[in-house]
Amino acid sequence: MPEKEKEDRMYELLADLCKMLSNPKRLEIIENLSGEEKSVSELVSEVGIRQANLSQHLAELRKRGLVETRKEGAKVYYRIANPKIVQACDLVREVLLERLSEKENLIKG
Repeated sequence: MPEKEKEDRMYELLADLCKMLSNPKRLEIIENLSGEEKSVSELVSEVGIRQANLSQHLAELRKRGLVETRKEGAKVYYRIANPKIVQACDLVREVLLERLSEKENLIKG
């Protein structure tokens, strides 16, 4: 595959990932899973959405390779597939906080 095609494909994949992360509840799910794996019932109570909605979000995250599962009896546990995704979210959060701080300083000025 020519280099330009590889580059274009990478941009497509990155855009798809960004779309996946553009949902606030999915970001909250990722944050809740950043420290340890959790069961669906734990996530329902922590994220505060119905199990059906949570399951849809988890299915999308799993389909994109952002989370992995482990079954124990009837329970399904989810965990972050690659800790770099949490680091990326944290980095973007830091940038946003810096920008907010700069805007506040300009307003106080």
